[in-house]
Amino acid sequence: MRISGVLSFVLLLAIVGAAMVTGGSGAFLSAPALLICVGVTGLLGVLSFGSRALWAGLSSVWLLFVSGSSHGPSPLKAGVLRGLIVHAYASAALGVLIGLIQMLRAVGPGPDSAVMLMRGTAVLLLCPLYAVLLAELLFRPALHLVKAVNETDSVVERRGTPEQGQDSKEPAA
Repeated sequence: MRISGVLSFVLLLAIVGAAMVTGGSGAFLSAPALLICVGVTGLLGVLSFGSRALWAGLSSVWLLFVSGSSHGPSPLKAGVLRGLIVHAYASAALGVLIGLIQMLRAVGPGPDSAVMLMRGTAVLLLCPLYAVLLAELLFRPALHLVKAVNETDSVVERRGTPEQGQDSKEPAA
């Protein structure tokens, strides 16, 4: 396991643990907010990059948790991950607007107005939280990992291998 994957996982567990201690297990969970953030980010990713490129970019997130080499064109993966970071924040903005609209629709007399107001507030506040968690705990560390792999690959390509004869200059006797 890579250290960045372990740190991301520990930080995520700390956030979930703090949520459970402060307000119960469902305090920071909202299915509509989660669907908005993950769904809109994925939809924008498919529309921007196509399904194959999106899958290639998302497969590099897995490299945070396991050791191994990345396969395929890494500059494409880096571009997809950069785009997914932007899309995650865009989904947060959309979630805030949806939550605000839900809140405004709930204002008025009625037996369910308080419940609807709280649901809208949950969506309004949790969408940015989920977007930050997606962007900063998954996509950005994976982007840094892909960039590091790109740098080491370019150094190896420039240097060559001794079997190729590019690096086998022997000193004159």
